[in-house]
Amino acid sequence: MKSMKILSSAKKSSRPSSAASNRPPPSSSSSFGNKNSGPIMNESLLQLQLENTHLRSKLDALLNTDESKSELLSLLQQQTLDNEQLQQKVQMLNSGVVEIDKERKRLVKAAHSAQTDLEMVRQDHEEVSRHLQMREMEIESMAGRIHDQERRLEGVTTENTELKCVIDQLDSQLGQAKTLLEESE
Repeated sequence: MKSMKILSSAKKSSRPSSAASNRPPPSSSSSFGNKNSGPIMNESLLQLQLENTHLRSKLDALLNTDESKSELLSLLQQQTLDNEQLQQKVQMLNSGVVEIDKERKRLVKAAHSAQTDLEMVRQDHEEVSRHLQMREMEIESMAGRIHDQERRLEGVTTENTELKCVIDQLDSQLGQAKTLLEESE
């Protein structure tokens, strides 16, 4: 009695309308909206969808014939099992997509942080370069002043040496004049 209820409800719910039977099976990209899943997953989902469609058409054919109810129940159970497998694969894909999205967000955040750090380093580099240029200009200016001071010092040293020679000559003349003066007295 219980199997009759399942069969009758299966006949009601699994019998597609004529418009539904003429429709092609949905493509994997339109069913799941995930264009980033790998080609292997898309192929396996497509394979399961094709098998599901094949089983549905086989069920429709059996419903239109006088096949045994046990065969119909077996097909219904197989279709339910296939649907459960398909749902498990979809859940696995969805969890994978969630993980990929988390990783993408983490990488975007890390890239933004690296970009910010790079910009700060560039600003620091520009500031240090400006200070370095200012220091180089100060060093060149100081080197010029030191060179001028050295030339003046050489000139003063030469002048000092010449004046010392003049003083020495005057001292010797003064000494001679003193000696002459003492002798004349």
